[in-house]
Amino acid sequence: MKKSYLFILFIILIITCSCENKAPSTKKEPTSQDGVTYSIRSPKNEEVDHGYWEEIDTLEDAKDYLQNMRQYGYVIYDSNGNLVYHPFDTLGQSELLYYAKLVADYAASNGYTYGNASKNPALDRGKTEKLVSCDRFVGWVLHDLGFVDGQPTTSGLGLYGSKNLENFLKENGFIKITDKSQLKPADIIFVGDSAEHYPNLQGAWLDYPDHVFIYACEGDNGLFYRYDAGSTKRIKSNQPSCEPLEYSPEKLFRFAYRLPQAQ
Repeated sequence: MKKSYLFILFIILIITCSCENKAPSTKKEPTSQDGVTYSIRSPKNEEVDHGYWEEIDTLEDAKDYLQNMRQYGYVIYDSNGNLVYHPFDTLGQSELLYYAKLVADYAASNGYTYGNASKNPALDRGKTEKLVSCDRFVGWVLHDLGFVDGQPTTSGLGLYGSKNLENFLKENGFIKITDKSQLKPADIIFVGDSAEHYPNLQGAWLDYPDHVFIYACEGDNGLFYRYDAGSTKRIKSNQPSCEPLEYSPEKLFRFAYRLPQAQ
C-alpha cells in the first residue's frame, strides 16, 4: 500500500513539473488577429491621402494613427475588407465628416467663393456659378451623404425662408441639441449674435441664428475642428479649421442638430 502511494505521488510531481515548464502563451489581444493587417481608409473602404499608405500590423497602432485624423471622417478596415473600427459613437458621424471634407476640398480646388447661389450648389456643381455659403455648404454635405429628397433645386437650403435648413433637418429626423456641453462630432451647429454685441436685438432675434457650420471633433488647447463656408477665405482654405466654438460676444451658440442614429 505504501509503495502504491509513493508511486502515485511520483506521478503527480511529474505532471506538476511538466505544467509549470510549459512555454508562456503568445496569444494576442482579441482586438487584433493573426495574419491580419489594418489600414486607415474612408467609410466606403477607399484609399485616402493621409500619409500612412502602408498596412499597420495591429489594430491598436492603427487606432493611435487615426486619433489625429478622425476629423476627416476616416475609419479602419482590416486586410479582409472588414470595417473594424470607427472613432465615434456611430459610423454615420464619420460618414458625415468624410463628405464634409470632400465637399470642402472640391469647393477650394474649383475656385468657389462666398455668395448666395441662385441654384443649389449640391445639384449645380459649378455649372452655373461657383458660389456657396455656410448654409448651402451644409445642405451640399447632407445631399452627398444621402439626404436628397426635399432638397430645393433653386438657391439651396438657406438659414431663412420656408424651405430652410433647420426645417429640412427636422423633417429628416435630426435631433435638436440646446446644451452645448452635450455636443458630439458631426453635429450641425447654429450660432448667432448676442445682445452684448448688438444692443438693439430683442425678443426672438436673440434666439435666431445667422451662421451655421459642422462641428468635427475636439482639437488641442480647448479648440474645435470645424467645416465652415462662412467666407471666401474659409472656402479657399484647407479644412477643417481648428478654432474656438464661439466668438464671444459676436457669435454665440444657439442650438445644434444631430444625425438621428448618433443620438
